[in-house]
Amino acid sequence: MLALTPAQAQQYPGGSHAIAGPQGTLVINSGFVNNLNVHTFQVYSFLFKPKSKTGSWHQIPVLEGDDTNNLKFVITTANTADFLLRDAKVSVSGQKMLLHVAQKKYKDTPYDDDATVEVRRYELQQSPDEQRWIFRLTSVRDAGTKATVEQALHLIPTPPRAGTTRPK
Repeated sequence: MLALTPAQAQQYPGGSHAIAGPQGTLVINSGFVNNLNVHTFQVYSFLFKPKSKTGSWHQIPVLEGDDTNNLKFVITTANTADFLLRDAKVSVSGQKMLLHVAQKKYKDTPYDDDATVEVRRYELQQSPDEQRWIFRLTSVRDAGTKATVEQALHLIPTPPRAGTTRPK
């Protein structure tokens, strides 16, 4: 059984992680951010090189809806001292590359009994009008009040990584 360490279970440690998929190669860049206070976190950004194209790498934004003016270029993790509040994971399903973001949702505090985990799924798509690549929101599901962020992401299959490089 996989042992999970509270608040330290970011899916991608610092460095670059390449995943080869049916659409091309996706590189996840992960880095640590320290805000000089109690708020430290990891950030993930995404680069993509399509199989059918030569030369160009694309910076991949995350798009919540149809508003192409509201693009996010980084996904942040978050945690309390006790558990993870938000993390993300990439998977491959059929011919699609997917990004899953799991986040604890709560009314007052993340320790509330009715706090739940929401999993948002984004599909890597090429925007037909602009010929750019994006992660577009395709579904939102509730993993329930008993789930943790780690458990919600653990259920998503991990694709084999094409390579990993860590800064020295």
